[in-house]
Amino acid sequence: MARRRNQDKALGALLALGLIIGIPLWIIREASDAVGPLAVVAILIGLAVGFLLLRIRARAARRAQLLEKYGDENVVELIMKRSFWQGQTDQQLIDSIGRPVAIDDHLLKTKKRQTWKYNQTGVNRYKLRLTLENDVVIGWDKKA
Repeated sequence: MARRRNQDKALGALLALGLIIGIPLWIIREASDAVGPLAVVAILIGLAVGFLLLRIRARAARRAQLLEKYGDENVVELIMKRSFWQGQTDQQLIDSIGRPVAIDDHLLKTKKRQTWKYNQTGVNRYKLRLTLENDVVIGWDKKA
């Protein structure tokens, strides 16, 4: 029974992949027949260049926003590289690698300790755990 379900899932995935690839190819072929292959190539190149320019503009806008927020070029560069480091604040960490999947809180008498968990692989299994003390990164455990 399970083998049949796996075959059905594989067949469904293959069909979806065929549609994802096949429909754009069919559209390109029809457009090529209508306006000529050079026009289609020019349009595709234009779309690719436009997409790249949008990505560059969005990255520059994000860099400017982070520089305004933190005022330190080195911190902004590390955040743009999606890095984490000891002494990083919780807001810098969120800007760098995003919000965690889960957070464990440990309240002590004089400090607040949290474990931020990223990249869940199973039940309570994570590839990355960062330990924050009073909202500052003090260490991490990164699994391969």
